[in-house]
Amino acid sequence: MNAEIRSDLVALVTKYPAVLSISSAASLIAAMRGLVVADVHRALDEIIDTGQGDVRFTSGWRLALSEDALPASHLPPIPLAAPDGRVFAYACAHCLEVGSIPGIHCDDPDDAREARAKASLRDAACCGECPDCHAFRPDHVSGEGHVTCAACLAALKARQPKGSNAPCKACESNGTVSAFIEGVKVRVQCPDCDGDGYVWQAEAV
Repeated sequence: MNAEIRSDLVALVTKYPAVLSISSAASLIAAMRGLVVADVHRALDEIIDTGQGDVRFTSGWRLALSEDALPASHLPPIPLAAPDGRVFAYACAHCLEVGSIPGIHCDDPDDAREARAKASLRDAACCGECPDCHAFRPDHVSGEGHVTCAACLAALKARQPKGSNAPCKACESNGTVSAFIEGVKVRVQCPDCDGDGYVWQAEAV
């Protein structure tokens, strides 16, 4: 059954790269196969963690094919282990930032440790990736995490409407205006600027 799930996973990610989360992939495969979603989710977790399905997580926690998972300049994460060999977390090999470790609780402490280490590995593996196009920046520094690349920033800027904030005339930039409620004069939030005191003025084309 795992072989069929693996095949479905690769087919879905090939068709929808960097779009599906593991939860949405599990729901789709469960519906196609008539299986329980939780069972499929566990199978997908194992397939991805062991690299059986050639699928990886992107910085946005979406699924992508692992063909370009680690470019030549992208070093694998560094395991942070105890003297007895048990791995507790992973760090990015470029900026040495430790991958986030969520609060996972299990009845078995070893199961909890392994689950946290896997989550840390996933986060450290995509440290320095652009959250939009997933391009990797080997020169990123600790604390930057997932930084939007210059190309995506330029594209975002090009999509934004041109203009500037101007003082709201309705409330004279106070954010409130006078109103009568049941005959009583009160100050209420300005409906023109939503209480901000400024309104957006688009540039004349």
